[in-house]
Amino acid sequence: MAKSLSVQEQATAIGLNLRTLQRYRAAGLPKARPGEGARAWGKRAEDWLAANRQRTGPKPAPPTGTEADDFRLWDTRFRKARAIEKTMAIEQLRGKLHSIEDCEREQALRLLELRSVLMALPTKMAARLMHAESPEFIRATIEEEIRQALEQLTREGSQVLPPTNGHPVEPVDRDDDDDDA
Repeated sequence: MAKSLSVQEQATAIGLNLRTLQRYRAAGLPKARPGEGARAWGKRAEDWLAANRQRTGPKPAPPTGTEADDFRLWDTRFRKARAIEKTMAIEQLRGKLHSIEDCEREQALRLLELRSVLMALPTKMAARLMHAESPEFIRATIEEEIRQALEQLTREGSQVLPPTNGHPVEPVDRDDDDDDA
């Protein structure tokens, strides 16, 4: 049975101390194969070291003056944008955020509903207002019909487009306005 090189023999073969060899092994340095000689393994190890060894030496000087300020500014903006992007992705996964396309589609549907309800008002009110003589009665009737149409739309889908500030929409009590008429 062929004998394998010891760890100390491997370290000596490539001129490293034992601890450095152990660090390189943890990073992926190939082990000696059973029966492989020190020269053959040393050649494989040197090839691996040449491909994987981190170069040491002077590091590039950090930017100075306005260049450093610009770098810090852009780095801060980049980090902030990334944080916002990650927060939005999490909120979307939780179902608390939806896309602009969804909002636009829902808004278009709501506007079509509003348009159809408002376009139906003249037909609906024509018979009631045909013989009305009082402008005050006409104004109150039109206001009441518009209010009922808007309340109907609110009841059917008030949570389609929630406000962007996160606070729920409170219904407005318009009973106080009837005292003016």
